[in-house]
Amino acid sequence: MYLQEKQRLLESQDTLLTGFVRAADVRVRTGETNLLEKATAEAQLGEVRNRLSQTRSDIQIVQVRLQTLLNSEQPIGVPSDIRLTRRALPDVTTIDTINNPALTYFRQQIALSQAATELEKARLGPDFSIGYLNQSLISPEANAEPNYTAGDRFHVAQVGVSIPIFRKAQKNRVEASKIGQQIAQTNLTAQTRQLEGQYQQAFGEYEKQRNALEYYEKTALPTADQLLSNAQKSFRAGDVDYLEYVQALTRANDIRLGYLDALDGYNMAIIGIEWLSAK
Repeated sequence: MYLQEKQRLLESQDTLLTGFVRAADVRVRTGETNLLEKATAEAQLGEVRNRLSQTRSDIQIVQVRLQTLLNSEQPIGVPSDIRLTRRALPDVTTIDTINNPALTYFRQQIALSQAATELEKARLGPDFSIGYLNQSLISPEANAEPNYTAGDRFHVAQVGVSIPIFRKAQKNRVEASKIGQQIAQTNLTAQTRQLEGQYQQAFGEYEKQRNALEYYEKTALPTADQLLSNAQKSFRAGDVDYLEYVQALTRANDIRLGYLDALDGYNMAIIGIEWLSAK
């Protein structure tokens, strides 16, 4: 959505500068101006078209990335009529240690380590086994002694007890598994502290981006509108030439592009807080 908004602004600027390049070319041929005005307009147009080309490529890249993330066979895009707006700040004060996906993973590692320790402990005890066999034996000859037929059944039962003799090696395995369990717990604690630090940084980033966005909304954007209005009035009155007019319009568009960057940075800061709080 951010890139599509950026593309719209650059396309508007491209259309405007294309018209000015044509007008400057006519003015050069009629002797109304010099080549500097035309060269400046062409340079600005080339720069805008380069940025526009890069933005279109970026859109294709993120579409492929989104398609990969969603495991879709069809290209994924965002409808062009959807506009970029502010995301709402989630109502949270701390990270969600229960539902955060990273911490969930480390808790699973602790559970696996605990299960492995219990398994190694169980191997220190005796191992019991029981078996039962039921089969028939048929004599190869009719007159053989003893003479067994298919109706004669033989039953065999077996009970076994295995007692580990060399327990030291197994005890070492138990201790090693306990150490692995402690490591898993330490990793969870460290990851929790790291995420808490990231949470504080995320709110700091949010405040920074919010201040920048408010500057654009309260000061820069109104200034850009006034700059555009004054440039149009002055140009119609003949107080500024083509070059000054184009420069004013370019400056106004640059401010709008800066606002888009600030809005995108603000939303990304919100998304970071959403991830940390598992929202």
